[in-house]
Amino acid sequence: MLKLEAFSDLKRDMIDQTMDNFLKNVTSFMFVRDPYGRLFSGYEHKLYNPNLSFWKSYGMKIVRSLRTNPSNMSLKFGHDVTFAEFVKYVLLQKDNNQVINRHFTPMHQKCDPCKFPYDYIGHLETFKDDTEYLFNKWRRKFPDFNIHFNNFEKETVLDTAGSLIRRLFNTYNKIKSEFEYPLYNLVLRVWSDLQIRGYLSKDISLPFEKQDMETITAESMLKAVSDALKIQVNHTAVKLQRQESLQQAYSTVSPEDMERLHEYVLKDCQLFGYDDRPKLLYETGELLESKHTYLAGI
Repeated sequence: MLKLEAFSDLKRDMIDQTMDNFLKNVTSFMFVRDPYGRLFSGYEHKLYNPNLSFWKSYGMKIVRSLRTNPSNMSLKFGHDVTFAEFVKYVLLQKDNNQVINRHFTPMHQKCDPCKFPYDYIGHLETFKDDTEYLFNKWRRKFPDFNIHFNNFEKETVLDTAGSLIRRLFNTYNKIKSEFEYPLYNLVLRVWSDLQIRGYLSKDISLPFEKQDMETITAESMLKAVSDALKIQVNHTAVKLQRQESLQQAYSTVSPEDMERLHEYVLKDCQLFGYDDRPKLLYETGELLESKHTYLAGI
């Protein structure tokens, strides 16, 4: 997929006729996701998970902007920003016309379908079906196209877990000499993240104790994830964890900020067919019953 910026550069370099011919021979597509889920995912991946670069570039700014009596460690590392603080800060940037990080900006500002004639717009919520639809079209058009989905999620769970775990230990090793935050909490965050993503059941507890932190390694943690994936679970219930965690996170955001957030995501919802005021997040009577704490370790 050509990003909007790349398309603009390409268009400037090509005469109109050449561009018309180019567009006739390519397939342009983009994938979008529910704006509320996308914002939560951005927080989860960039600030909740151990991510030193984002802690220092974004987390520290949030701490300085919103907290009245922040700890010295929070000021230095920005490691313990809550989801409610994150949402408030994004809205503050919007109100002050500041540049918002591209991971948190609305999709239409990155890939505007009104400015670029996408042939297909897929949704992350139906990613497998939408991808297979495109694959089938390309198989009919190109005899040598032989890419298959083959249960995409199962193939990528360990890759995702491995990436998160490596980043966890890389982050901790860089700052452990001056970082007073328990390694156990960071390990718990990565385990919780895999539960939020619907990879691991919330009923499978982190198989490490605080006293294990002196000997834990990236390899032993990845093996624990691999072993957990072999446990028989109710996969439908595990998939619902994403919904539960989303609701749990947004329940910490004030009603005033939820109304301001509604304005922030409204255009994306209208453009891409999402509910701009989902009952799950806006009506407390629709709260899901869950005693599990998803954003653990902060």
